[in-house]
Amino acid sequence: MSAPELTRDLVDALAAETSALDQLRQAMVERRVEFAALRASTCDRALHNMALRATAVGTAAARRESAAADLATALQVRGSMSVCKILARLPEDARPQLQAARDAARRAAIAVRAEARLGARLAENAKHSRTSVLRALGATQDEVPVYDRNARRVGTSPVGGVIVRGTV
Repeated sequence: MSAPELTRDLVDALAAETSALDQLRQAMVERRVEFAALRASTCDRALHNMALRATAVGTAAARRESAAADLATALQVRGSMSVCKILARLPEDARPQLQAARDAARRAAIAVRAEARLGARLAENAKHSRTSVLRALGATQDEVPVYDRNARRVGTSPVGGVIVRGTV
């Protein structure tokens, strides 16, 4: 294949990776409350969805790496096959599309990292907050009241769950 075709393949691979990253970030945003709830059933479902989306990101990244390697070989780029090195060897007219695709993928990756950090902090905070509240109340797990969405007590939670379940 020619360098322009290989460049188009790399741009398409970066676009696919960006789309997969955006879908992963959106799923993380939608499931943020379920992570904070620390309920096994909702966490398992959310983690399964995250795993599927992470697999899609991995597949898209592999496609990008393969396209970058092919283009780097065609352009005789030595060393690592980074998009920056490839861009330096491309003709001026082929650079804008690849730069735009690279920048979009970079922004999507940064957004996913930020959402992952936020989700981890929320989960950790919920875990420690619940434990400290129970200690402060002097309650055991068997004595924790559970409320429905209208703040009516529906019983106690011998298995776990949340003290009050709210939504963002």
